Amino acid sequence: MVERAIALCHLIDLATVLGEPTDLWLTDLRGLELTTDDRQRVESEVGHLAGL
Repeated sequence: MVERAIALCHLIDLATVLGEPTDLWLTDLRGLELTTDDRQRVESEVGHLAGL
């Protein structure tokens, strides 16, 4: 599940840079049930992406 969250973050970042819609991926990301440890791992890997 955490790998999916990380992948979604990268897709959202890329779509944002390209000016493409991100709503579908944001909805999927927000719907994931991540543990505190999972959230920390996502933050450590994609924490540079502001706003996610």
